[in-house]
Amino acid sequence: PYRDRASYDRFSSPVRIAAMSSTHACLARVAAAPRTLRRGVRGDVRIATPRWIKSPTHRTRVGGRAVPAPAVAAATADAPAAGPVIVGMGSAGVDYLASVAAFPKPDAKLRTDSFEVQGGGNCGNALTTAARLGARCRIITKLSDDGAGVSILEEFQKDGVDTEWVVVEPGKSSPFTYIIVDRAGSTRTCIHTPGPEFQASEISETEIGQVLTGASLVYFDGRLTEVAIKVATQARALGIPVLVEGERLRDNLPELLQLGDYVCTSTDYPTLATGAENTATAMVTLLSTLPRAKSLCTTLGSRGAVLIERVPHLWSEDSSEETTDARSEENTRMGNQSKARDVYLAGTDAAPITTTLQELLDCLWETDGTDDGDVGKGGADEDAKDASTQKNGDSSTQKKTKTKDAAFVVPLPGPPVTSQVLYLADAGDDAIAAVGPVRVTFAPAVAMPRSQITDTTGAGDSFIGSFCVGVATGMTLPNTMRLGAYVAARKCGSLGARPGLPMRNTVPSELFEKE
Repeated sequence: PYRDRASYDRFSSPVRIAAMSSTHACLARVAAAPRTLRRGVRGDVRIATPRWIKSPTHRTRVGGRAVPAPAVAAATADAPAAGPVIVGMGSAGVDYLASVAAFPKPDAKLRTDSFEVQGGGNCGNALTTAARLGARCRIITKLSDDGAGVSILEEFQKDGVDTEWVVVEPGKSSPFTYIIVDRAGSTRTCIHTPGPEFQASEISETEIGQVLTGASLVYFDGRLTEVAIKVATQARALGIPVLVEGERLRDNLPELLQLGDYVCTSTDYPTLATGAENTATAMVTLLSTLPRAKSLCTTLGSRGAVLIERVPHLWSEDSSEETTDARSEENTRMGNQSKARDVYLAGTDAAPITTTLQELLDCLWETDGTDDGDVGKGGADEDAKDASTQKNGDSSTQKKTKTKDAAFVVPLPGPPVTSQVLYLADAGDDAIAAVGPVRVTFAPAVAMPRSQITDTTGAGDSFIGSFCVGVATGMTLPNTMRLGAYVAARKCGSLGARPGLPMRNTVPSELFEKE
């Protein structure tokens, strides 16, 4: 691909793209016609111009003819001069968003209220969030050279996300998603078409070492797992923290999760992965299978998010067998919610006690004035993570921040609450031993009226992008969750995953406090 300027111009000409048979290629061409590309001088800003590099020796076939293996697209904009380096590995694509009054019935015809074409994909959205919050971001993914691929690179360029390690394979369709936003039901329905398969052989260990240079954190969205495991293994060998997302069941994802220092999941993933009857038990069970993970954060829909954080001075990968014997007999399972509530009042340095995660969360719901039963119910939409609620938050801290739209005012989320050191007994003694002593943190979502919520698409991605920034800059995990709740709420004021994402200078400075 792209051994010289002439070959690129021939392949990316309007005639060539229009002749491509897929509907997606035609839509992408209408949405984002490629600009006239110029060869960039070293150091100059270039507009989505692939780097003309020497092709690898192995070759692939496109349309029956042998062509060189996929090239690597170049960075298209200068990254911010300061801020941590965050490397992301996973999906990037184009979202076709149609907002409708109500979801259509079969064979129905209706008009859209609005229609947007913009960048999407979990990893792409999370890195765009992090870049706007001041991080220097690099993405590893795979696209094609169609109109959609060009527009994806251009959008990253505008947000300062480095695309030097994006693999581009000619003649394919870049990933895209049709999204129907139902205003009446406050839901969104996604129909995704993946892009070309990313083979581990398409990125060398030398290239991985280059992209990881200077990185403070590497984030994986759970896709492209064959390559992700290769990158994560090298990151761990270099001592770079790894954050892995578990959104839904995917091939090789359990193996990738084993490499994570930090794990973030959707509401449903723990129960899907473990088969446990509720989210609380599933979270404890899942963490018990991840000896390297320092923490597990699971979003609970509009309620907020809950974090289980291992206590490092009491726990290590080699100490789990000693945990059960170390517990005293008086620290057996607590029998009522009043004791569960006490763990939030005793202070984080109190002696460890034993309770269940379900009891801890039930006491919060009771304080909140609601009763939803187990936490696995009532939070089905994982992309509404930390988006909005009229129930949670501390009214004494509900300062409000105006966005560009004067009518859209985002209050600050209430402060997270963190327990004393605990042993969690939801999944039995074996899990207690494997998980070890922990602290549990609950971070409420932002308190917002439903009328201010335009679209929850990408809310979870913005939460995780904020989480990445917090970890990379040394913020405490509770403060990181609060930042994520605020950014996700800001996102929900606009249609699509990215238009509502705030720039760092529009986010209250108190949300970046490290302690």
